[in-house]
Amino acid sequence: GLVEGERAIMCIRRRAIREADKGQKGLSGRVLKQRFLGDLVQVEIGVEGFERPLMMLTREDLAPPRDRDLTLTIDPSGVLVFPAS
Repeated sequence: GLVEGERAIMCIRRRAIREADKGQKGLSGRVLKQRFLGDLVQVEIGVEGFERPLMMLTREDLAPPRDRDLTLTIDPSGVLVFPAS
């Protein structure tokens, strides 16, 4: 329901963010931090063009190491968009 050019806030669910397979297109980012949450790890990723880092939630054995460059994909069903006003 937004008009083109209207300011918006985008919320991306942590589980909607995944590391892309080799050769797959997506957003370029760099792993900034990791936070162990039991059997899951919250990975903080800096992505150019985003005001704040993205937070990815993944299994411990799939978590990319700190300072690694990677490509991300985002499942559109995990994205919420709201008017900024």
